[in-house]
Amino acid sequence: MPTTLPVADTATKRLGYLDNLRSFVIFLVVVTHTMVTYSGFGGWYYKEVNSAGLDFVSRIVFGLYGSFSQAWFMGILFFAAAFFAVKSLQRRGPAAFVRERLFRLGVPLLIYMFVIDPFIGYFLMDYGSVRERLSLAQAYGSYLASFRWIGSTGPLWFVEALLIFSLPYAAWRAIRPASKTVRPAPSVMTMILIIVATGLAAFSIRLFQPIGTNLANLQLCYFAAYIALFLLGLHAGERK
Repeated sequence: MPTTLPVADTATKRLGYLDNLRSFVIFLVVVTHTMVTYSGFGGWYYKEVNSAGLDFVSRIVFGLYGSFSQAWFMGILFFAAAFFAVKSLQRRGPAAFVRERLFRLGVPLLIYMFVIDPFIGYFLMDYGSVRERLSLAQAYGSYLASFRWIGSTGPLWFVEALLIFSLPYAAWRAIRPASKTVRPAPSVMTMILIIVATGLAAFSIRLFQPIGTNLANLQLCYFAAYIALFLLGLHAGERK
């Protein structure tokens, strides 16, 4: 006899397909940083080679992989994070949601900025032979006084961006609660308009923040897609 599979309750049960999706994207994150290490393309703590020394085939392979994956894979994480943020806010309410975000995202971010990144710079990478010139206390004092910690988020830039995106969402829902009406997914024409608008926004941003630049370790050249996918994740979560 045919059976009907139960619909998962996202508030209490794990969704296997989303776990698989996030695991796949995290795998791509690791592969991408490995690509940076061995190609020299992009920014990372350690690089084996300079990209200018790559042969033609290596430049094509690394360049195509980097540009293709970077165009979408981090956006998928923002989409999934937004989907689950909706469930968290509905369960906790805006005020408790903000406290939870500040703790779960803010605390690891601060630990990375004020502990992990300076540890890497001083003990592991020894940038500019700093250990020969300064004691740990002197180097750390310089790190704080120069405000280098603002851009020292490393791979936790994602956590910082997610926190930045989540707080306005909580404020908006505190002012205007979400409708409980289940509505259909965006139409094909709506999705096409979103794609066009995202592309135009990315083009406009890159006139001032081209690929390869960053502002406090946030690569704004990619943020048009991150914001669009975060909003679509909120839409998916709220409209069920």
